[in-house]
Amino acid sequence: MSTFWLASRVGKVVSFEWDPEWYGRIKGELARQRLSNVDLRLCEGHEQMGFRDVKESSVDLAFIDGGPRSLCLRNLWRKVKPGGFFYLDNWDSDLFWLEGGCNARQFIVGRSEEIASLEIFIDYVPAYVNVCEGLIIQKKK
Repeated sequence: MSTFWLASRVGKVVSFEWDPEWYGRIKGELARQRLSNVDLRLCEGHEQMGFRDVKESSVDLAFIDGGPRSLCLRNLWRKVKPGGFFYLDNWDSDLFWLEGGCNARQFIVGRSEEIASLEIFIDYVPAYVNVCEGLIIQKKK
């Protein structure tokens, strides 16, 4: 649901969905809510998570909240502009951050010289009974 949350707060959202069923649900809800500032794209298969059509250093915020998350982090790193941000949802779960042939923790450590700041957020998730962590990373300018 991060697409909707962001769409109500920023000028433009480009949302890459990897699950065809979820893509259909989001597309329908975007139409119902008449949100015109969202460019919703379906990525079928991990090979499309290269974000080839996204220009390098063009993204202000990469909000990673689904799909092959580690692969998204690796492939979006050069796309986020200097001074830009990453938000990694459910950061505390290795289930989400060790897949796709990329260990996100090792990836971040390997780029420590490119990182201006890291901050962990801890909060309850609506409709869940557990606490989850999110990590925000700012790249150096």
